[in-house]
Amino acid sequence: MKLGPTARYVFILRSREIQVGLQRSLQVFLGHPKSISITTSSSFGCKRNLSMTSTVNSNNHEERREGYGKALIGVCQMTATSVKSDNMKTVADLVASAKAKGSQMVFLPEACDYIGESKQQTIEFSETLDGNFMSYCRELAVKHGVWLSIGGFHLKGSTNGEDKIKNTHVVIDSEGSIRATYSKSHLFDLNLAGKVRLMESDYVIPGDKVGPPVRTPVGCVGLSICYDMRFPELSLALAQQGAEILTYPSAFTQVTGMAHWESVLRCRAIETQCYVVAAAQTGKHNAKRSSYGHAMVVDPWGAVIAQCSEGTGVCIAEIDLDYMRKLRLEMPVWQHRRTDLYGRVEALEAGPSTFSPDDQAHYQFGHVTVTSSQVFYRTALSFACVNIKPVLPGRTRLKQKDQFKYLGSLISSDGRNNSEVASRIAQAKTNFQKMKTVLTNKNISIRTRRRALECYIEPILMYGCEAWTISKQTQKKLEATEMWFLRRML
Repeated sequence: MKLGPTARYVFILRSREIQVGLQRSLQVFLGHPKSISITTSSSFGCKRNLSMTSTVNSNNHEERREGYGKALIGVCQMTATSVKSDNMKTVADLVASAKAKGSQMVFLPEACDYIGESKQQTIEFSETLDGNFMSYCRELAVKHGVWLSIGGFHLKGSTNGEDKIKNTHVVIDSEGSIRATYSKSHLFDLNLAGKVRLMESDYVIPGDKVGPPVRTPVGCVGLSICYDMRFPELSLALAQQGAEILTYPSAFTQVTGMAHWESVLRCRAIETQCYVVAAAQTGKHNAKRSSYGHAMVVDPWGAVIAQCSEGTGVCIAEIDLDYMRKLRLEMPVWQHRRTDLYGRVEALEAGPSTFSPDDQAHYQFGHVTVTSSQVFYRTALSFACVNIKPVLPGRTRLKQKDQFKYLGSLISSDGRNNSEVASRIAQAKTNFQKMKTVLTNKNISIRTRRRALECYIEPILMYGCEAWTISKQTQKKLEATEMWFLRRML
């Protein structure tokens, strides 16, 4: 990373504490307090990564972002029964209605394939992803040219020789391909004496992983199902991975729905600064079961912007990602988090990103949009691009796509090069001392100080773009070393 005498300097740092400390130091050393912009690296892993602070150009005008529009989505409400053919007809009508109103993606509720009248029937009616219901939904997606969120499909499965199903959220693209699946991880076991008894764990296998957000025409969609909404850790983990839209397709009971439905959905939107989409079952399914309904969409400010009325139907909502980004810039809660006090919520074994590093028309550097033609190097974790308006030819910018919790997460994938990280830390400490000596020497010209900064700032703050794994014991040692080093930096 080369930093020439441009109108601004941009450093990608790991935390607000380092950001503030280094900014103050550089302002003193370089004597140009208004020319320095220190930006904290985004923790988002989705390809539309966001940096939570903005910068200005040399004319003090904010650089305009381009390439982000608005999109319409359709959020469905229905009353599923045990008659599959009737449910399929309802699904088809809802998708057609949503498409006619301009929706690019249609969200269907949990159990949109059927709601059984007994545990045994629920298991018997389950299908595979190649079964009739999913094939029918894939045909609908192609016919109408829309993406579909099948909010809760009864996927046939078994565990320990016992027949059970998985409550699975499936995303289908407009060409009929299945883009992602997620199996409900929090199972709803409710037993209210004299009111309702629903023990999902009796016949459902819980999911064992949190999938990365799915890139769709309306935004990066994080997958959840119904009862998952009561666990903010999941929504935070999805947001950390880059989710812009959180989904909670549901079949909420009347009792819990009246008490908590809207409140919980609005909480998830506010704390993650994401759109929340909740398709819903409504009305009486059979003699034993009824659902609350009130399918809705909540914006990142926590306002309900669309809601279904009673009965079967579709509500249409506008997803405005520019508004979401503006909100995150004005209230940068992700940047203000004190992970040094209470840790960071992360998805374990989430798997690799579903996006190819090259499959992107635009990249985000702070609030500035960089086109693909300006990007000359890409990996799963970083990209490098030329300046939009370089003062000197050939100057480049390097942006990390992810944020490492500590240097202990940076070693080689085969687990044999632990010494490599130790040497990087040692080299960074040495380079820092060299830079400090040069920058604090009043007899050295500002030009020479700048050149020293160019030479040493990269090995201090950027520790490569490869992701590695090591033993927990080594992690603890490296984490302690890193924290000591960072304290010395500040």
